[in-house]
Amino acid sequence: MKIVLLDRDYPRGRFFVFVKGTQGGKEMLNYIMEILPSLLSGAGMTLQIFFWTIILSIPLGVILGLGLTSKFKPLTALIKFYVWLMRGTPLLLQLIFVFLWLASYRHRIRSL
Repeated sequence: MKIVLLDRDYPRGRFFVFVKGTQGGKEMLNYIMEILPSLLSGAGMTLQIFFWTIILSIPLGVILGLGLTSKFKPLTALIKFYVWLMRGTPLLLQLIFVFLWLASYRHRIRSL
């Protein structure tokens, strides 16, 4: 099976067409070697985001969990509402809301 590299308006300007019944694969290996630094960079960024998410979410979860055991009813109600809201809305919607909110207040954030 031969892999033919064609230039098109596709991500990174290339895509492969598999031609049945021929030998090859060198073009695909060259392409993989070409994009490997970008893939490794993306994997590194993913691991950084994962690390910071764990570091920030564990203390937040402990604090919210302890807050749920509080006898102060308004605090318990506020935490239950937060958990209900976070569990009941899609993550993509939450991200859109946060980034649009940050974009609307970026001039105030920059002045800090």
